[in-house]
Amino acid sequence: MTLRLVYWDIRGIAEPIRHMLRYRNIEWIDERLSSDMEGYRKYMEQCRNPRLILGNLPYIRDGEDTYVTQSLACMRYVGRKLNIMPDGATDVVLCEMVEQEVLDLKTKMTEACYSPYQSHTPGVSLETEGKHDFHFLRKRFSGRLKSRIGLLQDLIRDEYLIGDQPLYVDFIMYEFMDQFHAFAPEAFDEDAKPMLDYMGRMERLKGIREWLEGEGAKPQFINAPLASWHGMENEAMTQRNDAF
Repeated sequence: MTLRLVYWDIRGIAEPIRHMLRYRNIEWIDERLSSDMEGYRKYMEQCRNPRLILGNLPYIRDGEDTYVTQSLACMRYVGRKLNIMPDGATDVVLCEMVEQEVLDLKTKMTEACYSPYQSHTPGVSLETEGKHDFHFLRKRFSGRLKSRIGLLQDLIRDEYLIGDQPLYVDFIMYEFMDQFHAFAPEAFDEDAKPMLDYMGRMERLKGIREWLEGEGAKPQFINAPLASWHGMENEAMTQRNDAF
């Protein structure tokens, strides 16, 4: 049975997995749920599947009996399946540290983009304002991101993180850095050139380049439409992609 990846119809936290599958060019199904009440109902229905342990999105179904939930577990599962995992204790530790650092930044971006004063469930409303509003959280995230880009780019040993071939963690770092650049482009100043060059190399990979020149060239939601910032038709994203 063909591997199936199920997630919302946004880039979100599933896009690194999609990139890995595009890069390896295996047969897979990209099942996307709409970010509305209909999509939410489908999500709740699927979560009732007893095989879907810790029901959440994204999830992977691979064959009849293999179900994987939690985004990082899905990323690692696909990395192992596609043979793009690191070898050797030192490389494994480096990849896991970078993976966690980038995911920490992604979490902070998500906290800024989805207001804690609004419900994320369709049809439910909460307060719309609070002390830690979108502009406050975005500014704080931008400062944190700027301080971490230099540390991360200094860890890149070769064309990719640990060699001349990309590993699963490269797809994680590339995709989320691309989202960060769209959200807080001011953090990518001239000192961030090595990171931008690295992102350009990722975009020239076979499978990724074809995607970006085809379906990936169309405007896409980074976050759900209900977010304070969802990334659709973002000028900064367009400017950076035009540079490569």
